[in-house]
Amino acid sequence: MLELVLDGALVGRQQAPVGHVLRMAGPGAVQRLIPGEPATVRFAGLPAGMKDVELWLPQQTPTELVSLRADGEVLAPLPDGRRRWVHHGSSISHCI
Repeated sequence: MLELVLDGALVGRQQAPVGHVLRMAGPGAVQRLIPGEPATVRFAGLPAGMKDVELWLPQQTPTELVSLRADGEVLAPLPDGRRRWVHHGSSISHCI
C-alpha cells in the first residue's frame, strides 16, 4: 500500500500497482525478473493551499519510484525538529 500523509494526518491509501516482478524462490536460488509496465498512482481531491506532504512506500515490497508529479508548486520542507531516517535498503531491512 502507498499512503499519503498531509500535515501529519493519513488522508489516502492506495494499492501499489504491479510492474516488474522479481521472483526469488529461496536462499541461494536464482532470481528471475518478470518485466512489467510502470503504472500511475494518483491521490486526487486534496485540499488547496500549502501543506506538508509525505508519501509512504510499501514496507515489504521493493518499490521503484519512476517519477513524482504535482499539479502545484513544490517547495523543500522547512525544518521541523523531527529526526529523519532515510533508508535505501539492505538485506537486513528487506528481510532477506
